[in-house]
Amino acid sequence: MLISLYDLALSSQAQGDLAGAAGHLKEGLAIAAEAGDETSAVYYLEALAAVASQQDNPQRAVPLLAAALATGSQQQRMAARLRTTRSAGRRRPGRAARPPRRRGLP
Repeated sequence: MLISLYDLALSSQAQGDLAGAAGHLKEGLAIAAEAGDETSAVYYLEALAAVASQQDNPQRAVPLLAAALATGSQQQRMAARLRTTRSAGRRRPGRAARPPRRRGLP
């Protein structure tokens, strides 16, 4: 259920339906919180921050990102920081972020 809501949100976001995306994300966040699933909650908070940013609402985006970084274990917070430096909200809940690849000299 959590992954389906997250996928619906990303699909809505990609189609420009930011209000619909936010609705799916809020519903998923509520379910994740009720279930005590901190990892999914972090993903949902990050994606909500990305939607708020797309809606040109930094006053909403910043607290959501702060909440994502404050939620969960140290490992989850470090993974969240990696994701926010990339494209926030582009991974499925429960999947760890991979560190950026290092490129050799040209």
